[in-house]
Parts: sequence; structure tokens; C-alpha cells
Amino acid sequence: MSLLDQHRGLFPPNNRQAIYKLDYILRCLQLIDDMPAYSKVCPFHAPMRREIIKVIKQGTKDWYLKVRAITKPTTHSDEEVLQSMVKLTNEINTDIQKALKYYNKLFLSVVNVDYFTVAYKQLEALLYKDMNTGMEDINVTLQAEHSPSASDHDDVTISTSLFELYLALKEFHAFKESLPVSEKSELHMDSYHVWFDPAIKRWFSLARHKAFRRLEKAVELDKVELVHSMVKHSTSAVDATCCFGQIREFYRQLDWPDPVGAYTFVTLVMEDICSGARYYAELMHKKLKAAGYFDDEGQFDITDQLCITLNNIEHVKRSLTSLPESLGFADIERSMQKVYGEVGGQQSHRTLVNMMESANDDMSNKVADVVIVVGKKMEPDIKKFVFHLAWAPDSARTDDAICPLMEYLDNNLKTLNMSLLRANFDKILDEIWNVVLRELKETLDGNLGKESPFYCRLHEALDILEDLFHADGEGLDDEAIQTDDYKYLRETLTLQKATTDELIEQFFLEKPQQQKEETVVNYGTLSVKVYYDNSDSSLHIEVMSGKDLPALDTNGYSDPFVLIELCPSHHFPSCAIEKTSIKKKTLNPLFDETFKFPVAVSQLKQTGACVLFTVMDHDVLARDDVAGEVFLPLADVYGQDRPSIPEGFRAVKQNTVLLIRPEPPKSGPLGVLETRTWDKTAQDFYKKRRALALQCG
Repeated sequence: MSLLDQHRGLFPPNNRQAIYKLDYILRCLQLIDDMPAYSKVCPFHAPMRREIIKVIKQGTKDWYLKVRAITKPTTHSDEEVLQSMVKLTNEINTDIQKALKYYNKLFLSVVNVDYFTVAYKQLEALLYKDMNTGMEDINVTLQAEHSPSASDHDDVTISTSLFELYLALKEFHAFKESLPVSEKSELHMDSYHVWFDPAIKRWFSLARHKAFRRLEKAVELDKVELVHSMVKHSTSAVDATCCFGQIREFYRQLDWPDPVGAYTFVTLVMEDICSGARYYAELMHKKLKAAGYFDDEGQFDITDQLCITLNNIEHVKRSLTSLPESLGFADIERSMQKVYGEVGGQQSHRTLVNMMESANDDMSNKVADVVIVVGKKMEPDIKKFVFHLAWAPDSARTDDAICPLMEYLDNNLKTLNMSLLRANFDKILDEIWNVVLRELKETLDGNLGKESPFYCRLHEALDILEDLFHADGEGLDDEAIQTDDYKYLRETLTLQKATTDELIEQFFLEKPQQQKEETVVNYGTLSVKVYYDNSDSSLHIEVMSGKDLPALDTNGYSDPFVLIELCPSHHFPSCAIEKTSIKKKTLNPLFDETFKFPVAVSQLKQTGACVLFTVMDHDVLARDDVAGEVFLPLADVYGQDRPSIPEGFRAVKQNTVLLIRPEPPKSGPLGVLETRTWDKTAQDFYKKRRALALQCG
């Protein structure tokens, strides 16, 4: 028994002969225990197994006290106390490892004693008592003598030692998993992590302070040059991401056992990393500003510093995207769900994601500040080249007139594409595209009323520029290309370059569509029948009736009649305007009148071809008023594909259409026609439509 008490020193597991001796000693004890004489000669001894357990406990305690004495600190400084605790715990971990790997198998097989459980629980109780006292003193000292923002060498050393101790105790507590299930509950060291809660929080505060200083130094020493075409950021960006990686690694090794505490610490990690990323972007922004980039004076040049600033910020911003996986957002959500339910888990996850997205947005805003200035500084040159494009001689081809602008853009974009990360290049490409669109729009808006060649050139230029910025799918996508300014330019230039006849046709194309969109009967309805008879090459129209027409006379009624006109007039030059008879004092007139227009079937297929029914109110002493209009497209009129319609109107379904009112010309084809003061046809059509709108006013 005396030899067993000192088995750690006498029978080390790395000495095979010593282990053989220990094996024989245990076998002897087992044989003695099996002898009937043992219980007779030593009647007051406990069973042999209990005696062995007692000796293991005593030997473990003696060994622990010896190790504690050896590792005892020589001074009372926090650092030495912590280091002594670390050494003690590490010695115990080594001993427990030996117990589990070597001694336990031997004791179990020979004397049926769970050596590991006996030794572990004895050491666990002893270690807890000393650690509890020591950590209480350390935390009291830290709170009394050190501010949360302290950054001196002692703080760093103490924080490092505390972390070492935490990891050592974490390792010791992990051996608990090798205990039998019945022995795992209610161990003293189950709450070991609570001792480190204030220290860990303090460490994160210190880590943030240290990270900021490291970032400042990294930016200060950063070399403003592109190292290689494949490496478009500089050393400060790498240093920043390494700094954040160390904070993540600390949290990973921490592996905090309490779900609520783990969530608290991961939010601190996120605060440290996200605030560090924001601070880095701010430092790079300030450095670029100090170099004069944001000054209004001076010619714009694409510099390495501009490109590196954007790339560095983007590189650090990208590093944040790995945080959900590296920090285990999903695991934290599941852990919080067990404590606070599904809603609590989702809220915790959302909080962490919001922190990351907020930092992303702030860094993106810094990039946007720089990108906007790129566009602003390029704007004067772009304005100059657009001016030369717009006012080149009429004889000059668009390809030639736009050449200076294309060369300027191409040269700058090539340089930017070579020097910038794709994400940053896309942002600048988008900004320059918007600048080009604004200059084209300003040129267009300031020169309305020009003749078609002016707009044809701008329209062709827009096509060429779109191809440049789209770059066969390698540049901006369709969504980025088709901004509001682009759509305005495309629509306006398409109208402006059209001939007057084409604009009038476009007007008559749009009106039936506008009519279809009407769902409320505001001005009544008109019922008609229309068909085409190939036998006499004529369009047959029957005006049947009106219903719920507006009351335009003081007596509460109207005197309605209908004008029938084939439009546009340049498609039907030989067709006169017809009209029905006047129906007195009624809002629901019955006309039942037919009209015949001799036209070729090909005329019905012309762009914009339609029948315009204008419902008028007859006035004897004043000008007739307009009640409303109906536009009926001719392209699909019944009978065009038949040789004849012998049954006439009986073969045609009645068509009841809502009336709409003429509107004052604001934009679209009418707006363009208004500006063509040099074109009599345009002015006549515009004035006619304007007069109709005024009659409705």
C-alpha cells in the first residue's frame, strides 16, 4: 500500500519494467484479498478494493500538494500568480492523461478499480478550491487596478495568461467526458468558465484598442503601389484581415460552453471586427483625402493610390462575408433557440447579421464617396466631348464625331479595369455611365426643336456608348444600363428623330391602348359596327348608339352627333370626314347610321391606321363641344380576309367602347410635334389636338 501511495514516482508509465512491477503488486493484493486467511487474520481491514481506492485518493492528494508547492509563485504579482495556476493545471492535465491512458486499464483489469474516476474526482475537488480562491483575487485586482481601455504591456501579459489558464482548465474539464455517466453530474468545475467572464469581456475591449492601433500603423507604413497585376491590394489590407482573423481564432479557441455567454461574446467579436473594418475604411479614406484626391482643383488622373484605396476597402469588406460561417451563426441560433425558443434564436441571428450588414453598408458608402468623385472629376472632359459630338458638322458621321469621347472613355476604363478589383470597377463603370447619360440628357433637353439629323446622331451615339459599357456582357448588366435617364433618352431620341408622319402614326398607335386601360365609364360609351368588304373595296361603318354621354348644355342634356374620320390623314388622303345627324336633348342618342369609305385593304394595315369617332355636342350660337373620342384600330377589322360580306352588318358583332377625352399635349409624340415650329404639318396636327383638349376643358 505504501508503494501504491507513491506509484506516480515509483512506477512511471514510460518505464516498462516499473509498470510490470506495479502489475505484480496489484496481482499480489488481489491474491491476498482472495485468500480466506486475509479476512480472519485482518478482520478489521476494509475490503481490499476499498483500501486501494483510499490509497489512490491519498496518493493523488499528496502528489497534488507537492506539485502545488513546486509551482507556487515567488511573488504576489498577478502575472506570477496566473502563471503558477497555468503550470499547476498543465501538470494535472498531464497526470490525468497518463491516468486515462495507462494506469486506468491496469487497475481495472487486475483489481477492478476505476483509477481514472477516483483520481480525476480527487484532483477536480482540489483544483477547484485553489482556482476559485485564486480567480476571485485576480478579478478583484483587475477591476480595482485596471481600466477597461488600458493598453500597457502588463494588461496584454495578464490577458494572455488568463487565456492560457482558461484553455488549460477547459482541457481539464474536457476529461469529464471519459467518466462513467453516473459520475458526470454536479462536478465542481462545471462552472469554471464563470471565473473568466469579466476577463474575457475585458480582453475584447483591449483587443479592439490594439486592433485600432495596429490598423493605424499598417496604413501609415503602407506602400502606395500595385505589387502585381494579380494582387491589387496592399499590405495594410492583408494586415487588417489578419488582425481580424486573430480575433476570430481567439473566439474559436474560447469555445464558450454557455450558449447565452457565447452569444454575448460573439457580439463582442462582431463589434471588434466590424468597428475595425469601419475604422480601416476611414483611415484609407483620410489618406486619400490628404493626398488631395477630393480637392476641386487639378486634372483628374487615375493613380495607384486611388485604385489601392478602393481595392483595400473592398478586400477588407469581403473578409466580413466569412463571419457567419467562421463564427458559427447557425450554431449560436440553435443554442439560443434551446434557451429562448425559436423567436429568440432568430432574433439573435438577425442581430449578428445586422451588425455585419451595417459595417458592409458603411464601407460601401466610403467606396461610393470615392467613386462619385471619379465621376465628378471626369465630368468636365465628358461634357466637352459630348458637346463636340452634338455640334459636329452635319456632314460628319456619328462614328467620327464620337471618336474623341470613345477614346477618352476607353483609355480610362482600360486603366481602371487593370488596376481595380471587379466589384470596384463595376461601381466606377456605373458612375461614369450615369455621368455620360446626364451629359447627353442635358444636351438633349437644352436643344429641343432641332431637326431630325441632330437627334439621329445622339441616338446612334447612345447605341455606341451602350455597347461600350455593356462590353458583350463583360461590363454593366441590362439593369445597370437601363436607368431612368437611359430610358428617358432612348424614348425621347426615338421620338425626336422620327419624321412628323411617324410621330402622328405613333400617336394613333398609343390612343387605342390608352382607351383599353380605361375601366370607369366617365364620359359614356359609343356602340359601333365596322367591317371591310373586298367585293367593293370599302370600309363599312355603322354608328349605332351612345349611352350615358356627358351633359354639356345648361338644360342637363346634350345635342350629340358623331364625326367619323380615318386616321392618320396621310394614309387616307382621299377620305373625307363624315358625320351623323344631330340628336336633340339626349344623353343616350340612337343614331343607326351607316357610312362607306372606299379604301384599299393595304391601307388598313398601315401603322396607326384607325377610325376616330369624335362625339360632339352641337351648339347653335357657340362652338361645338367635345364629349369624347373613340379610337378603333383597323388592322384587325372583320372581313379583310374574306372575298365578300353578303350579309353586311348582320355578320358583325356590336363593339361598345368607352369614350375618352382629348388631353393637353405634355409629352410623347404630341410634345415633340409641339417643338417642331419649322414643320407646318406638325404644327397643324398639334394645334388641332390642343384645340380639342381646350374644348373639353
